[in-house]
Amino acid sequence: MRDPPKVSERNLATSITGIPNFISTSLFAMEGIGVVMPIENEMIKPHHFLGCPGVLNIAMSAVVLLYGFVGFCGYLNFGEEVRGSLTLNLPQDEILAQLAKILVACVMILSFALVYYVPVDVVWRRIQDKIPARGHRWSIAGLRFIGTVLIVGIASAIPRLELFMELVGAICLSVMGLLLPAIVETVWRWSRGLGPCNWILWKNCLISIFSVIAMVSGVAYSIISILERL
Repeated sequence: MRDPPKVSERNLATSITGIPNFISTSLFAMEGIGVVMPIENEMIKPHHFLGCPGVLNIAMSAVVLLYGFVGFCGYLNFGEEVRGSLTLNLPQDEILAQLAKILVACVMILSFALVYYVPVDVVWRRIQDKIPARGHRWSIAGLRFIGTVLIVGIASAIPRLELFMELVGAICLSVMGLLLPAIVETVWRWSRGLGPCNWILWKNCLISIFSVIAMVSGVAYSIISILERL
C-alpha cells in the first residue's frame, strides 16, 4: 500500500479561470432547491424550517461540511486525476470500492424520489383529470418510471458528466436558487415598506447580480471546457 499523499504535494489554489466552474458545480450540488417549499408545506411545524438555526440552515450546513470533507479527501488522494465522481477513481478490483459504488447507487435511488417529487407533481396535476380515477395509481407510477429512465439514460449517455453538471448548475441553479428567490422576495415585499434604504433590497440586488455573473461566466467556461475535451 502506498503512503498517503501530503497536502503540500497538491496545488492549494487554482487559477482565476477555475472560479466560474467551481461556482457552477457548487450550485449544482444544491439540486434539492426545488423541494424546499414542498418540505416546508408538509412539516407539522413549518415555522421551524427557517430562522436561526432552523431546519434548513442546519441541514445545509451539514451538507456543506460533508461536501467539503469528501471533496478535500478526494483531491488529496487523486490530485489532478480526480474525476467528476470519486467512485470513478476507485479501483475496479477491490471489494471495498465495489461496495462503495453499490452504497452510492442505493443513496441515489432513495434520494432521487424526493428530488423528483416536484416535476412529477407538476406534470401529474395537468394530466390527472384526463385519466380515469381507477387508473391513477398505475398512471403516476408509469410517469415516475418513464421520467426516471429518461433522466438516467441522459446521464449515462454523457461521457464526462462533471462538465454537464457545471453547465446545468450555471444555467438552472443560478436562476432557480438565487435569481428567482431574490426577485420574488423583492416583489412580495415592495408594497410592504420595502424602500430604497432597506437592507433587504440591497441584499437581493447583490444576490441577483451575483447570480447573473455566475450564470454567464459559468455557461461560457463550461462550454469552453466541453469543446476542449471533445
